[in-house]
Amino acid sequence: MKRFFFFIISYIKYFFSSKDEHSIHSPFVFNLYREIIIKKKHYYAFEDLNKIRHNLLSDQTVLKINDLGAGSKVNQSKERLVSDIVKNSGKSTKISELLFRLTNHFHPSILIDLGTSVGLTTLYLSKASQQSIVYSFEGCHDTVEYAKKLFKTAQADNVLTIEGNIDNTLPAQIEKITQIDLAYFDANHTYEATKRYFEWCIKKIHNDTLFIFDDIHWSPGMEKAWKEIIEDNRTVVTIDLFEVGLVFFRREQPKQHFILKL
Repeated sequence: MKRFFFFIISYIKYFFSSKDEHSIHSPFVFNLYREIIIKKKHYYAFEDLNKIRHNLLSDQTVLKINDLGAGSKVNQSKERLVSDIVKNSGKSTKISELLFRLTNHFHPSILIDLGTSVGLTTLYLSKASQQSIVYSFEGCHDTVEYAKKLFKTAQADNVLTIEGNIDNTLPAQIEKITQIDLAYFDANHTYEATKRYFEWCIKKIHNDTLFIFDDIHWSPGMEKAWKEIIEDNRTVVTIDLFEVGLVFFRREQPKQHFILKL
């Protein structure tokens, strides 16, 4: 209940402080906001992805959940239906399509996806840039196995699923890759884990890397982590869209923070 009230208060603060494009004086952020963030462009891939979403929302498969993170907002049960996972823990169509547009726009070669779950959001990342290599990390065995079957059915051949505790698998994988072009953080929603993942991933950034943090106002801990990331002198442009936060490292720009309507 405390978390629910915190979330409501955070949203009220966001609602009254968020701006639209008329407040943006950065050409890069203005164009990104107008052409990618709020522009509801249709992609043919959305038709297939919406069908998959519809099927998952009626899937009565029971999965044993070994949650190594902060848990679900709604259901803490150790056995959950796929339909419930997608409904209660999955990203909305609105946010999923935003992730698709951002990925499609920046065309990352190497993409880090922290928190595979049953694989739906990962599919949006995969289909947005099919030339990318998507390293998708998940700690729960049952959801990994379910996601692998989903990826095979959807022909998401560019997804490499890495199973295990992300505290072990992420730093090990980062040592093997040359750079990170885009990272989506949707795993352990705690302050400590978010900061750990940030520190590990920032080792392989370049000027055009994009970090996307999910549920930045989910809890006091997540909000604290997000504020520290905004203030970090290694980050340059940060954008608060309430449900997600965007982080850019473009050294040609002044350090700026934006709170924008979505």
